Amino acid sequence: GDSKTWRGILASLVATAPAAWLLGYEIETGLLLALFSMLGDMLSSFIKRRLSMPSSSMAPLIDQIPESLLPAWFLRVQFELELLPIVILVALFIVLELVLSRILYEWGIRRKPY
Repeated sequence: GDSKTWRGILASLVATAPAAWLLGYEIETGLLLALFSMLGDMLSSFIKRRLSMPSSSMAPLIDQIPESLLPAWFLRVQFELELLPIVILVALFIVLELVLSRILYEWGIRRKPY
């Protein structure tokens, strides 16, 4: 959709790699985390297009699960995650993303409350 840009993907990669390093992880882990997160985001957009939903429309769970599950699943060895922590991580991501999106909208940082 129009809201997906190469610039956004690149910014994610550029920001996450040094953040991972600052947190004591390998730069490659940061790059993979960003890559899988962006792939999850693109997957959710693909699913929404198949469901004939307009670009940037709200789809709770479809918007959050792939973006959080893909990096958690594919990096589970690096982060020593088992199934229950992955489920908890995805659930926390869903709640935090919905709450933070609303707050950022109220502050005028986001254009939509989701």
